[in-house]
Amino acid sequence: MKHFKYLAVLLLSVVSLTVAAQTKPVVKFKPPPLSSIIGGYKDSAIISVAEAERIIGEKIYIVDNKKVGYSISSYQFAYRKLGVTEDEQTGKISPTFTLQA
Repeated sequence: MKHFKYLAVLLLSVVSLTVAAQTKPVVKFKPPPLSSIIGGYKDSAIISVAEAERIIGEKIYIVDNKKVGYSISSYQFAYRKLGVTEDEQTGKISPTFTLQA
């Protein structure tokens, strides 16, 4: 009988520990908004071809909204190229854009 009491107390304590162990929901990571700066131009900018050729070799700065700087290992330069297409039936010429990298 004495062992039964100890066994009952032990089982109740084990059950109470498993009930109390609840996991907290995982907080979803939200990255900070970033800005890129190259040659005085911030994020997406419309510039001429000559200006793009001038600044392509300059350093790129990446900062978040708290002005914390980030480094990058590599990047690609992409631009939209204006072209034209001609409708073969009507002969009408219309402008089109293509993405170049």
